[in-house]
Amino acid sequence: MIVKRSIWLGATLAPLTAPIVYMVLVMLLVPDTSPKQERTWEVALVALTFVLIPASYFVSFVFGAPLIYVLGRLEKLSFWWVSMLAAPLGASALILLLLVAIAFGASVQWVRVGWEDVASFLGTGATLGVVIASAFCLLAGITMPSSGRGKRRRAS
Repeated sequence: MIVKRSIWLGATLAPLTAPIVYMVLVMLLVPDTSPKQERTWEVALVALTFVLIPASYFVSFVFGAPLIYVLGRLEKLSFWWVSMLAAPLGASALILLLLVAIAFGASVQWVRVGWEDVASFLGTGATLGVVIASAFCLLAGITMPSSGRGKRRRAS
């Protein structure tokens, strides 16, 4: 396990990365067809503040904290392990959050029921999981373990 900085720095700031990246991409890639563009920015800011950021912190601590704990105990805490395992956790977390939102009456008019949509949600969740995990590792100073190549063992 190679940790160069406090894990708390990563845990505090990393969950902010995915919602901010997501909102920037949505605002850049989704065309605004409404006559009041400033209203779209207001809605995006409200969604970011009251939905995406709290959900990101919730998922990071419910799914990410146990992952970091287990990897630390197994002495496998490295950038690659955290990132690889964050992908399926992020995918399952996004699907669970969508199911909870639907159960509490969220509008699902934009969701078609089809395998391509499920795959899209899984891919988006996996990507967001990797974004948060990468930011966490960079902020916490978690690096890749040395491979041990080039080291000579001393003869005893």
